[in-house]
Amino acid sequence: MKTTAAVLLLVLPGVAQKSLAGSLEEIIAEYVRKAEAGDADAMSMLGSCWEGGRGVPRDAGMAVHWYRRAADQGHCMSMIKLGSCYMEGTGLDQDREEAVKWYRRAADQGHSIAMGLMGSCYAKGAGVTQDQKEAVAWFRKAADKHEMVAMTELGRCLAEGKGVAKDDKEAVAWFRKAAGMLEVSAMTELGRCYARGAGVSQNQNEAVSWFRKAADAGESSAMVEIGGCYAEGRGVPQDMIESVAWLRRAANLGDTTAMVRLGSCYAKGDGVHRDQKQAAAWYCMAAEKGSAMAMIELSACYTKGTGVLQDFATAYAWINLASVEGGIGALELRAELAKSMTREQIAEGQSISRDLLTKLEGTRAKK
Repeated sequence: MKTTAAVLLLVLPGVAQKSLAGSLEEIIAEYVRKAEAGDADAMSMLGSCWEGGRGVPRDAGMAVHWYRRAADQGHCMSMIKLGSCYMEGTGLDQDREEAVKWYRRAADQGHSIAMGLMGSCYAKGAGVTQDQKEAVAWFRKAADKHEMVAMTELGRCLAEGKGVAKDDKEAVAWFRKAAGMLEVSAMTELGRCYARGAGVSQNQNEAVSWFRKAADAGESSAMVEIGGCYAEGRGVPQDMIESVAWLRRAANLGDTTAMVRLGSCYAKGDGVHRDQKQAAAWYCMAAEKGSAMAMIELSACYTKGTGVLQDFATAYAWINLASVEGGIGALELRAELAKSMTREQIAEGQSISRDLLTKLEGTRAKK
């Protein structure tokens, strides 16, 4: 209890410094007093307490209540948090258009994080009509105010030519600037630039160096990249056992690309003893998280009876879901599989697929 109280004293500015024996209840009570007196900072921090369950029971509805009160007073960070509640449907009904309204209000007051979120909304078409040029404009506004996530997103737009003319050199410049601020996604992207020779001279050793920096900070995509480097001997000696170790680290963090690659290692016996059941298990974990590639691989397992009992209906269900998720070649594979199935099997597969989709959508809604 004393440790938690100390943390709250650090993260809740404005609370009178008390001995660590001071109860959380007293700290929260003081914030309630300040909030009821009109202190927007206190309102915002109470929202954070309710959202995170710090000193009070976790309650998303109460978090929304306090964020809204602070946002109505013009508190920018509370506007952003309230917008995120609307975007994710946390503590209230999901309403992405309302989320954008709150992000825009904060962005119009010059808040760089809100500007970056506006860019993300336009990039994804979340709450607004998708518009890559508008996304770039918002990312650039935020990046110019040193918002490091927006710098990374702007770099990606430039690297891919999304909403702006492709410019690898400028992309690298933004990645490097964000990486210098310890933005781990930017470190990974910078590593990829060195690996491809995009915007910089190709240098596999430098690529691995950046991947390691990001991986050491817990970035799973960087771990996957290092796994690829060891598998192919790029910038490091080829070593499939080390490759598998990195893929496993990333997979254990929930990275679906790592899961699929790890499944492939088990299927082929690369860096591990060949084990088709383990391969199917990793494909299944990734598929249940929404990986279309994993769905395709898992469907093949059920079609051939590799690592699982042969089951054409379940195979059809997964390849059908992969086609819904935009899996490359899934439509053609589904059509080919259907040639070997009865109408009853196809109908059963479609029913299983609907159930899988409902489960997947439920999982995504919780994120």
